[in-house]
Amino acid sequence: MLFTRLGMDVTLCHPDGYELDPNVIEKCKENSEASGGQFKQVSDFERAFENQEIVYARHWSLKEQQYTINYDNWYLDEASFGRAEPSALFIHPMPLRRNDEVDEKVANGARSLLKFMPENKYYLQKAVFALSTGYEPLN
Repeated sequence: MLFTRLGMDVTLCHPDGYELDPNVIEKCKENSEASGGQFKQVSDFERAFENQEIVYARHWSLKEQQYTINYDNWYLDEASFGRAEPSALFIHPMPLRRNDEVDEKVANGARSLLKFMPENKYYLQKAVFALSTGYEPLN
């Protein structure tokens, strides 16, 4: 939802039956309109990567089943990632199941931002802690 507030063109791709809450979708549309971006939803995994500059992958599962049971073709490999822009970056919210939802060549590749995640998490946690204790940064 954050990217829709930043004026980015966001494509949400998910398997049929895994739709997000309609209120979340409506808020994404409102954010995109207000920020000058675009928001669209698709369910075609192969076409979802076309012209993308950032691929933020996420696993799609229901509590009672893993997505791979019905959606084993929803696997981010080099061929899928190759449909994105040549300079596209890969990110995942972690934890990542390598070679289950994302090929390790994509996860460990030069265009992957995963190597920065542990350090970024550290600084994010510090910032949240500081803000939650009433800390006000110096101007």
